[in-house]
Amino acid sequence: MMARLARQPRLVALSVATLLVTLSVGTMAAGADDLPTPSLEVNSVDARGATLGIDVTNTGPADPKKLSVAVDGKPVDASVQSFEQAGRGSNVMVVLDNSKSVGNGAVQIAKEQLRRLAPGTNNIETLGVVTIGGGARLAVPLTTSSNSVTSSARSIAPGGAPALWDALVAAAERLDGISETNNSQIVLVSGAADSASRAKFSDVGAALRRSGAALHVITLAGGTSEVGLLNELVAVAGGSFRSGSSNDLTRMLGSVAERLGHQYRVTAPAPNSSEELVSLDIEWSGAELSAAFRPDAVTVGASALASIDGQDSLIDRLTGSSVTKWIIVALGTLSVGMFVYSIAMLITRRDDRLDFALRHYDGNTAAPGYDDFGDADDGSPMSFARKSHFFRKAVAVTNELAERQGFLAKIEDMLDQADLPLRAAEALFFYVAGAIIAAIGAALLSGDFMVLIMVVLVALLAPNFVVKFRLRRRQKKFVAQLPDMLQLLAGTLRAGYSVAQGFEAVSKEIDDPMGRELRRVMAESRLGRPIEEALDAAAERTQSEDFKWAVMAIRIQREVGGNLAELLLTVAETMTQRERLRRDVSALTAEGRMSAIVLGLLPPGLAGVMWVMNPQYIGRLTEDSFGLILLAVSVVSMGIGFAWMKKIITIEI
Repeated sequence: MMARLARQPRLVALSVATLLVTLSVGTMAAGADDLPTPSLEVNSVDARGATLGIDVTNTGPADPKKLSVAVDGKPVDASVQSFEQAGRGSNVMVVLDNSKSVGNGAVQIAKEQLRRLAPGTNNIETLGVVTIGGGARLAVPLTTSSNSVTSSARSIAPGGAPALWDALVAAAERLDGISETNNSQIVLVSGAADSASRAKFSDVGAALRRSGAALHVITLAGGTSEVGLLNELVAVAGGSFRSGSSNDLTRMLGSVAERLGHQYRVTAPAPNSSEELVSLDIEWSGAELSAAFRPDAVTVGASALASIDGQDSLIDRLTGSSVTKWIIVALGTLSVGMFVYSIAMLITRRDDRLDFALRHYDGNTAAPGYDDFGDADDGSPMSFARKSHFFRKAVAVTNELAERQGFLAKIEDMLDQADLPLRAAEALFFYVAGAIIAAIGAALLSGDFMVLIMVVLVALLAPNFVVKFRLRRRQKKFVAQLPDMLQLLAGTLRAGYSVAQGFEAVSKEIDDPMGRELRRVMAESRLGRPIEEALDAAAERTQSEDFKWAVMAIRIQREVGGNLAELLLTVAETMTQRERLRRDVSALTAEGRMSAIVLGLLPPGLAGVMWVMNPQYIGRLTEDSFGLILLAVSVVSMGIGFAWMKKIITIEI
C-alpha cells in the first residue's frame, strides 16, 4: 500500500490537504459558538484625583488578600470594597424585544424576570425599560421603585416590527451623564433582526461610548441575525453575551443579575505620568486582566480601556478578521500539501533523467545573450522575471495546467491580437498571482467580506477588460488605416513594383499597427511562406473583414490576372464609403448606447453608494438566503436587459 502511494504523489498530497481542510473547518466551527465571559473585567477607571477608582466585575473568588495591582508597570498598594460597601450602584436600562415575531411566551417570561433586576437587588439603584416592537418606546422610566417597574411593565405586549438600533440608542441616551456615583448597564433581550430602525449600527456604538454603559446581550436562538454586530458592540462597550432559547431566558437573566451583583471598587494611588495612556494590570485570585486608562480623566468602555499592547495593533486587526483566518487556513493547507507533494516527487523515480542530462546537446540550448525562453536578455523587468528560477518554474507549471485545460491557445491568440509582448503562460501566471495577492491584501487591510468580493472581481475582470480594450482600439486603428494602405499599394504597383515589393515599401511608410502587421507578413514571406497565406494570417490576427476582402481580391487577381492597382483603388473607395456609413449609424445610435450604459450601471452604482452610506441597510441582502436569491435574480435580470438593449442598438454593416 505504501509503495502504491509513493507512486502516486498527487493522491498523497490531495488526501493530506483534504484532511487538513476538514480539521481546520471543524476547529473553526467548533470555536464559533464558544463565547466565554471573563470572570474578571474592568468597567471604568476614574483617575481625576490622587487615587484611582477602578470598577471591576469579578464573578470568581474575590479574596481581598489575593488582589495585586500594577500601575504603569509598577506594583502598588490597593484596597477593594464591594459596591454596597463603597456606596456605589448600577443604573440599568433593559431593552426588551416585544416584537410580534418573538411571541407572547418569551415576552411574558422576560417581564416576570424583571424582578431579578429590580432596584435594591444586586447593587441596582435604578431600573428602566425600553421596548423594541413597533419602534423604540420608553415603557418604564428610570425609577428606584420596584413597584413602579412591576406596574408599568404590565402594559408591555407583543406587536410591531423590531427597532433594535433605535431602542439601544434611546437606552444609552437615558444613561448618558445620569450619575457619577453609579455605573451604567444595558441589558438587551433580543429575539428578532432589526427591521424598523432609523438609527444606524454606527449610531449605536457612538451612543454606547458617550454613555459609558456596559452591554449585556441575551439573544434567543434562531430569532436574530444580528449576532455578529451585537458581539462587536459588546467588544466596544464591555459586558457579556449569552444565547439560548426562550426556555433558557430565566437562567440567562439570572446570570446577568448575578454578574451585576459581583461588582467591586478597587482603590489605588494615581500615577504621576505624562503619558497619554497608562497601563493597568490586575491579578485577583488567579484571574488576570490588562487594561489602559487616561490620566486625569474617567475612562469607560472596553474599547477605551483596551490594553496598550493591543491598542490599535495592526496584527490584532489583521488576525481578528474572519476572512483573514480562512485565508491563513487555506494557505497553510496549501503549503502543507505542496510540501507533501515535493517529498513524494523526491522519492518517486523520474523517467526523464536521461533527457535532463542531455538537455545541452539537443539543439535547443539558449544562445549567448538569450534566456532559456529564447528571448533577448535586455535587462527589463520581464527579462528579470524570466531569468528568475522561481518565475520560470511557476510559468512552466502554469503552462502545463493551461495546456491540459485547452485554453492556452485562446489566450495566446488574444495577446497576439492585442500586440502584448507576453507569452500565454506568463500572462496567465501573473493574472492568477495578481488576483491572489489582491484578495489577500483586501482581506488583511479591510477585513470586510464585501470589499474582498469587489476587489477579487476587479482583479479578475480588469486584465481581461484591458486586453480587450487594447485589442479593439488596435483593430479600429487598423481598419482606419486600411484605405490609405491600399491606395499606397496601388500607387507602388502603378510605379512598376511587384506585389511583394509594394508591400515591402508600404510597410516602411505607414504607421503601426498596419506597418507592424505588413512587416511581419514580409518577414514570413522571406522565410518561405506564401504571401497570400501570410496575409490571411494577418487578417485573422486583426479580425478585419475588410482586410480579408482585400486579401481575397489580391488572391483572385494573382490567379486570373487583371489590373490589380485599379482593383485596390475600388476596394479602398468601397471601404471608405462603408466607414462613412458606419460612423453615420454610430451617431444615430449614440442615444441608445448611452441609455444602455446608464441603465446598466445605475443599479450596481446605486447599490455601491447605499453600501457606503448605510452598509447595514444594504447588507441585509447578504444576511439570509432570500436576500441572496433576490440579488441573483436581479443580476440575471440586469444581464438579460443589458444584452437585449445591446442587441437593439447593434447594427451590422
